[in-house]
Parts: sequence; structure tokens; C-alpha cells
Amino acid sequence: LSGQDLATNSLGETTLSFTTLTPTDSTAPTVSSTAPVAGSSAVPTPANISISFSEPMKRSTTEAALSVSSGVACSFIWSADDSQLTCDPTTDMTPTTIYTVNLAASATDRAGNALATGLVFSFTTASVPDITAPSLVNNFPSDGATGIYDASGEIPFDSIKMDLRFSEAMDHASTETAFSTNIVGLTGSFGWSFDSTEMTFTPSAALGWGTNVTWTLANTATDQAGNPIASQTGSFRIARQSSKLLFSEPDLDGEVYSTGTFSTSFPDIYIGDDNTNLSSKGFLSFNLGDLPADSLAIYDATLSIYQISHTGNPYGLLGNLVVDSLDYGNGLDATDFDLSGQLEAVLSTDTTVGYKFANVYKAVRNNFALTVPRTRSQFRLRFETLVSTNANPDRITIGSGNNSGDDLKPGLFVTYVFP
Repeated sequence: LSGQDLATNSLGETTLSFTTLTPTDSTAPTVSSTAPVAGSSAVPTPANISISFSEPMKRSTTEAALSVSSGVACSFIWSADDSQLTCDPTTDMTPTTIYTVNLAASATDRAGNALATGLVFSFTTASVPDITAPSLVNNFPSDGATGIYDASGEIPFDSIKMDLRFSEAMDHASTETAFSTNIVGLTGSFGWSFDSTEMTFTPSAALGWGTNVTWTLANTATDQAGNPIASQTGSFRIARQSSKLLFSEPDLDGEVYSTGTFSTSFPDIYIGDDNTNLSSKGFLSFNLGDLPADSLAIYDATLSIYQISHTGNPYGLLGNLVVDSLDYGNGLDATDFDLSGQLEAVLSTDTTVGYKFANVYKAVRNNFALTVPRTRSQFRLRFETLVSTNANPDRITIGSGNNSGDDLKPGLFVTYVFP
């Protein structure tokens, strides 16, 4: 500031300063959020109750405006900038109880502006805290079990689902992470029952016949309240697999003719027709009782015959040699020629001398697995067409169970599952 008086005398240099007034705060504060959120359930009984505001609040009026139902007394805690008020109940709240929080509009900010709108919200506390450790109620396979395999499909499978059942609902993530086996690199998938009390582990690959499996559940597995289970372990063995060659039963295999005559005593079996158009079919019987007594299931079965010779043109005029499965009982008779049977496979398509093979797994499996198991698997060998139109014999000769050489006898190569 500078200037002169009327006599032109100069005013010495002078500096002035001033301070403006702070604008008056007229904005009403609002509630930004609450914890617990309105409508929450299963709120822990020791939980605090917090309210956040849009601006710093006056502590005294805000604390006075806050009340909690059921006579909850608060120890108040404020954030550093006074924008959040927390009620720390002096005692834990009651389990399974609805609490209502009321913040009256008399709560003010630092400038004295009242809360724009009063606040009312409620929440429900959790039930009595779960402090009981879970336990293992049951497991499959049972500890020490042997001969375990998956029988759910058509063919026995060298694997198994592992099932653990617990006394209460478990935490999925911690329980799955705590589960392991002794099979290096084994992966799989987990499944749970609707109530989370049962966990199933399904391996992604076969475990291998005869594999000893040990599973472990570490004590890091917890129930849904966080209580850990005591470490658990169990072991079992996947079923083993072996094979055996059964020879046909000499007294029960043979041939039956369309006239009703039959024979079970010759070393060879004739199949086809003769020069009078008399048709014959071959019959083979195998004693499943010759399998080990502890056999559990059939995994595979292959029928083999040795075609010794042929006469005429059987395959050209009568078609393929096929196999039927059937049950002709304890001996052949005239009715077996037309006995009802189930077509199983084509056994041979040509006159080449030597072994002929057909897979008859389904027939043998079904015989073995009957509620009252059949002690035998029996088969009928026939051509697709019974007789030719010429007057010449068209037939083949195969070895029977009466043949002196084992290499010519019919065989049933059975692969079975056992403990």
C-alpha cells in the first residue's frame, strides 16, 4: 500500500493482511454403510456393529442417538477422522436372535447438521457356536478290504470310488486339500452329498489290478465352523486278475442230429449235413466250478475249437459257423437240436485247418453272475443254414473233449477277478 498526503508527503510502504470467513456447512450427513449388512444372518455373537458416514460426525450426539435392541450396551470406537462409529458390545450377543439397530436423526456432524434420515436395520445372530470336532463315521472301501473293483459297468474295472462319511457337514475346500493317497501322480474329482457330510473321490485313471491303496485325510480338514478333524487313514487292495484254460467236459459235449439221435462219446464232432441232408450241430460244455473258489467276477472269456478237416463246401453252401449260448443241463438229448439259445458270435468263416476263436464273455459272465449261479457255460455250434441243396456231405470236423490230444480239445480261456 503506498500514497501521498495533500502536502505531497509520501506514505511509507505498508503491508496489510486479512482472513476470510469459513463458509457455513449446511449439508446433512448420511449413512454410507453398515456392518453387519441389513438383513444378515448367522452373524457371530461376538461381532461389532459399525456405521460409516458421509462426513466426520460429532461424537457426543451420534453416540447418544444410537441404540441396539435387547439392551445391548456399547463401548464406542471411532475412526481417526470420525467418519465411522463402532459399537463393541460389552457382552456377546445371544445366539439365534434378531437385533435391531436404531440411529436417530439427532446424530449430527461437526457443524451441527442433523442426520438426513434416521437409520433402522436388523440382523440375526448365529446359533450356538460349533466347537465340536467332526469325526469319520464310515468309509468305503472299508479298512483292510481286499478284492475291490468297480462292478458298475459291463466289464469289471480295476478302480473304485473312495467314499468318506462324516459326523457333520464339512468344509469342501479344506477337506479335499487334506485328502491324499499313496498312488504317485493320481488325480481325480471330488463329489459331495447335498448335506456336505459325504465326500466321494473318483480317480481319473485305473488303479491297476492288485494295487494296494492307502488314503490319508490330514487334520487340516475342518467342518464348516472351522473345527479340525483328527487325522484319518485307511487302506484296501484292488482285486487281482488271473486266467485259466478250461477244457470241455467229455461226457457233456458231442453232436445232435436233426433226426434226434445224438452222441457224446467220439473224439470228433461233426457239424453240417451229410449226403442225405441230415443236419448236425455241435455242443460244448465247460465247468465253471473249475475256476478258483474265490473268483469274484468274469473279466473275459474266449471259446476256442480246433477245426480238423472239412468235407464238401460247408462255408460256401451253409454260411458261417456260429456259436449260441444255451443251457442243456446235465446231458445231451434229442430236444437240444432246436433248444432256444442266444446267438453269441461267428466262430469261423473258412475251411482253414487250425484254431478258431470267438469271444463269449457276455455268456460266461451272465452264467457266473446269476443269483443262483450256473455251474456251467454251454454252447451250440451250427452253420447259419442247416442243409445244402445238393446230395453231398458239407460239414466240418472239430476235436471234442473226448479227444486224446489236449491241443485238439475245445477250450474256454477265462480271465477272472479274485481278491
